[in-house]
Amino acid sequence: MWNYIEKVDWCKVYHHFLGMKHKALELQVSYFGCDAFDISYSWRRWQDHAGLSLEITLLGVRCAMSLYDYRHWNSVENRFYFSDEPEPSGIGVNGYVEEQYFEALKRCAQKHCLDEDYLHRCEAAFVEHQIESARQQALYAQWEQDDKKPFQPKHPINWANVKYAKQGKKYKKYAVQCLSNGDIEITEFRTKYRLPVKDVAGLFDLYDNKGRLVSQAKEYREDEYEI
Repeated sequence: MWNYIEKVDWCKVYHHFLGMKHKALELQVSYFGCDAFDISYSWRRWQDHAGLSLEITLLGVRCAMSLYDYRHWNSVENRFYFSDEPEPSGIGVNGYVEEQYFEALKRCAQKHCLDEDYLHRCEAAFVEHQIESARQQALYAQWEQDDKKPFQPKHPINWANVKYAKQGKKYKKYAVQCLSNGDIEITEFRTKYRLPVKDVAGLFDLYDNKGRLVSQAKEYREDEYEI
């Protein structure tokens, strides 16, 4: 029975019933043991994999559903990429080079009868993509160097006085405990996470048992870390 189910092309099935092309439907049920109850949704437009998502968590069991367009978004042309249209991010993958990319662009322009400025717009976008890629590579290299440096808090944190943590203005609270090896244990519902002090100080606002603020995450965030 299961072998028969695996052989079914479910994409064609729901495309037939939904009457929509380029759409994918994903259903997922998983157990994380984190949240007792949570519900969230999103509607993404004008981007890669645009579509609707819904997640409901009850007693650590998460049920997620997504109905989205599996194409990538061409921000230069303000439309989805054609199936045969190359993307700059593909350059360097599996030996794919710039010459192949621009040749594919020319074939795409001819096939879809695109306007005469299409190739010029793509060339300008390619240059911007290369500059941004170089910037991100330098940023990641800087992150690696910073991670190797010992963490120096801007002000002393008495971890014995820290009872719980929150992320910004969210209601959810996380229990906090300092471990013997110097890491911090964050407890979310039934799940425990071990994190370095630097990560905890940069991600969470910390409070004592009377609800007084001990440390704010924004004090440890640097502008140069923004991608």
